[in-house]
Amino acid sequence: MNPSGVEPAVLFGLCIFMLLVSGYHLVRALQAREQLIARAEDLGADPEVLSDPLRRQSFLVRWADRYDRSPQVQHLREQLRRAAVPWKPSDYYAIRVGVSFIVVIICWMMLDLPVFGAALVGAAAYFIVPRIFFFLRQNAYVRAFNKQLVEVTQLLANALRAGMSIQQAIGEVSERVPEPARSEFRQTHHELLLGDNLPLALHDMRRRVCSRDLDVLINAIVVQHQAGGNLVRVLNGMANTLNERQRLEREIDSLTSEARFSALVVMVLPIFFLLMIRDTPLGEALFQTVIGWVLLGVFAVVQVAVYFLIQRVARIEV
Repeated sequence: MNPSGVEPAVLFGLCIFMLLVSGYHLVRALQAREQLIARAEDLGADPEVLSDPLRRQSFLVRWADRYDRSPQVQHLREQLRRAAVPWKPSDYYAIRVGVSFIVVIICWMMLDLPVFGAALVGAAAYFIVPRIFFFLRQNAYVRAFNKQLVEVTQLLANALRAGMSIQQAIGEVSERVPEPARSEFRQTHHELLLGDNLPLALHDMRRRVCSRDLDVLINAIVVQHQAGGNLVRVLNGMANTLNERQRLEREIDSLTSEARFSALVVMVLPIFFLLMIRDTPLGEALFQTVIGWVLLGVFAVVQVAVYFLIQRVARIEV
């Protein structure tokens, strides 16, 4: 049921406008925060003290600061870092609740779902969308990191050939490669400067980046460091192997692009069909009855399962 005296389109437009304005200010605040943190690190200051350029003395901000520093959100902080998302845990939960609220408004006012049905869809978005978001972002982060391993391996080999130690070679890599490898190797270099031994520092990087290619590189460095041997020759051979693997992956992606596009079409086309029949008697039966909601739920689950099944079949490990 629509609110009396207020057009649904006006309310929906106001919600979208408020969302855009809030998103704009959030992006500006995050950019200012990252610039301030980088400046604090250059000056040797504690980034945690200066990490919030828009600090206020309100109750909500003080509570958010305490929550962000609590050990209960350590796992969430690690997930956000692995996904390369520059948000604090409090920012993440605020955006998560806001997106779920927007989904409820859209389902209630545009799709004419009852309040209970819209709330169920919003709850599903609250719990399911973050899992998909982290899965996609973390996979993209690992893929971007793996693409840089050829350059990283060659830089390590060149630095060692020039007479540098492995610690100096890692520092050289942290200065010359772009993100995301830059931040990972920079953190490893800082740990080595603070006194950690090489296997422990590399193990921490392996834990942060769940990459099979990185595991092979770290194992080679640790074994050669402990047992001795020609690490430069090993790194050169590994660089050639990684380069060949990436070439094969590009060929496989090209050959399976049609199947992956078909999965996207299978996922999207039925949604347009449902929107087309929304004002018909069949659409009213689907969107305004309990049996229709159950059928829509089963339909959504089957669509998602088919999409991931096609993606899984089209993915070939090299």
